[in-house]
Amino acid sequence: MDSHNSRVEMPKPAGGGVVRIGVIVIVLIFVGLYLFGLMPKLKNGERLEALAQTAKKGAVEVLVKKPFFSRADALILPASVSAIEETTLNSRVTGYLKKRYVDIGDHVKAGQVIAEIESPDVDQSVSQAMADESKAKVVVSQSESDVVRLNAGIQQAQSDIVRQKASLSQSRSQVLSAKAKVDQAKAASAQAEAAYEKSTHTLLQQRANLEQATSQLNLAQATNKRFQNLFKQGFIAQQDADDKAAALQTASSAVKSATAGISAAQSDVNASLQTIKASQATIVAAQSDVLSAEENVKALEAAVNSAQAAEKGARASVVSAQRGVQVNQAAVNSSRANTLRNNAVRSYQTIVAPFDGTITSRNVDVGSLITPGSTTMLDATTSAPKTGLFGIARTDTLRVIVQVPQSSSSLIKAGDKAEVIFREFPGKTVEGNVSFTSGALDANSRSLTVEVRISNPTGKIKPGMYAQVKFDTSKVSASVRIPASTLMVNAQGTQVVEVRPDNTLHFIPIKIGRDFGKDLEIAFGLTGKESLVSDPSDDLAEGMKVSASPAPVETDKAQSKH
Repeated sequence: MDSHNSRVEMPKPAGGGVVRIGVIVIVLIFVGLYLFGLMPKLKNGERLEALAQTAKKGAVEVLVKKPFFSRADALILPASVSAIEETTLNSRVTGYLKKRYVDIGDHVKAGQVIAEIESPDVDQSVSQAMADESKAKVVVSQSESDVVRLNAGIQQAQSDIVRQKASLSQSRSQVLSAKAKVDQAKAASAQAEAAYEKSTHTLLQQRANLEQATSQLNLAQATNKRFQNLFKQGFIAQQDADDKAAALQTASSAVKSATAGISAAQSDVNASLQTIKASQATIVAAQSDVLSAEENVKALEAAVNSAQAAEKGARASVVSAQRGVQVNQAAVNSSRANTLRNNAVRSYQTIVAPFDGTITSRNVDVGSLITPGSTTMLDATTSAPKTGLFGIARTDTLRVIVQVPQSSSSLIKAGDKAEVIFREFPGKTVEGNVSFTSGALDANSRSLTVEVRISNPTGKIKPGMYAQVKFDTSKVSASVRIPASTLMVNAQGTQVVEVRPDNTLHFIPIKIGRDFGKDLEIAFGLTGKESLVSDPSDDLAEGMKVSASPAPVETDKAQSKH
């Protein structure tokens, strides 16, 4: 029988191929696991053997890896969307809703009337405030008139003072004039007395002259009589008789002259006496004028003092009246402020939109009782209470709030561009800009609050939606990174071990920036040109002599990606 024909073919069980494939897969998995676990052990054994051989030669063999430079990847973080402006409209007055012009979903403009409230109490308060203000204005006008009247009194008092001072000056001049007249009269009296004394002396002299002239006349008469008798008897010459007759005539003339001198002197004495009497009368009159003028001066001084006191009192009255005006004006201002306040309150009867936006809630209807503050009632569509009369939100621009972790907070600053991603719009992103950052990290989450603003002219993006924000960090300068296997942490801190060109070890303190898992960002400590020991052990020491060789490429896949 042919061997080919003698082969007996066994029937194949159903699904045998699938079973064989499964067995093969399982065998391959076990082989892979064995090799995956065994190969590192073999290589580690080889490395230990090499270290032992090197140790025998006096130098430890180490594997080294190089730092590398890399830029940060794009940062994508979850975020929430809210309206750029959103508020609840409340009432400041008590009343009833008179009219309502909008409903939920309506778009309104800034200043647009949304509703009107009817409040009789407020209207009455406005009327009362206006009446009080008018009354206060009347009081102010009256007090201002009093000030004008009192100012006129001051002017009158000042005029009286001027007039009285003029009269006082005139009276003082009269006193001086009267005193001058007294002095003049006394001078005239003294002069008259001097003239009297002189005339009296002259009278006495004239009387003496008369007696002498009379004696000489008697002698001349006797001599003449005797010589005339002698002439008649012829005892003397005619010439002697004539001389004696002439002497008699001369003596007679002297007596007459002396008599006339006495009369004249007596007249001078009488005139001097009259002058003395007149001067004394003038002195008495002038002294009386002086006393009268002095009394008049005293009276006028009292009048001036009285007028000055009246002026002072008038000024005090004006000051008091002006203070009254100020008080009354303050009352007017208070009344005006009350009027303005009530008018302002009345203006709150009209509810207007504070900005362009959309009505998001309505909690009242016509006839609803409105009280100042929050009005709370149940929404017809939900069981959740709503506060305020209306809710309004501006959604043409939206705020996207994102919490940036501490490790990336330094990469974000105001003005940076960002992409906002919504899963409702697959394949599309919305461009935005970082408007601000909080400037401080939240102590609980260690994150920085960042606001990104996006434009929403069509309104397709709704406040409250979930979003993701992608920050572009490619412009950040490349930083030095090291494989995580080169890091060494001990009592001396965080450090790496460098193999220097002379094959000696040097420990370098470093500060880690961000942790990328297999890679670590170095904030400072490295330049990127160092050769670092991979998996450094505690047996290594500063200045130790080593034999360095590059670490296998397959163990440094993370580094090769960069």
